[in-house]
Amino acid sequence: MIETARVLFSTEGALIEVTIPLIVVGDIHGQYADLQRIFAAVGRPGKTRYLFLGDYVDRGPQSLECICALVAWKIAHPKRIFLLRGNHEFASVNREYGFYDELAARFSVGQAMRLWKEFNDLFSILPFSAVIKGKILCMHGGLSPHLESLDDIRNVMHFLKNDEFLKKLRLIAPGILKKFLTD
Repeated sequence: MIETARVLFSTEGALIEVTIPLIVVGDIHGQYADLQRIFAAVGRPGKTRYLFLGDYVDRGPQSLECICALVAWKIAHPKRIFLLRGNHEFASVNREYGFYDELAARFSVGQAMRLWKEFNDLFSILPFSAVIKGKILCMHGGLSPHLESLDDIRNVMHFLKNDEFLKKLRLIAPGILKKFLTD
């Protein structure tokens, strides 16, 4: 499943363009029951289109179920479910906040490390922003002052490895969004 998803996500850029109707969902953080309640309330992927803004793992008790379900839905309906990268989709963050520990509690040390690395390799190629109908910019966090237009976002190398990427993206005030949306 991870390899299939890797191939699929590698065709998407750092900035994806999506249309409406679309349900936008924030942090899931390993809360699989909440994810299922969202699907029950507004519709299963395939019938309903979704944009998830990141933070699928850590903190909650079922990070593995959350990310596996979302990746499986993405594979089944690649044009109806969109996954962005949040700060918890970085190895340095999810190692500290619970994803690795969850895997280690469920698998042998070797299996846990292999799965953790495979998921983080997948996370490293997730898009980190989306534009809805060319008007609404969506992402998990703020913008780097080095990104001055939508083209800058489109062209950024979102394949940078975890910590290097975190160092390059410094958060700034949302006031800069106007420039992105008027270019």
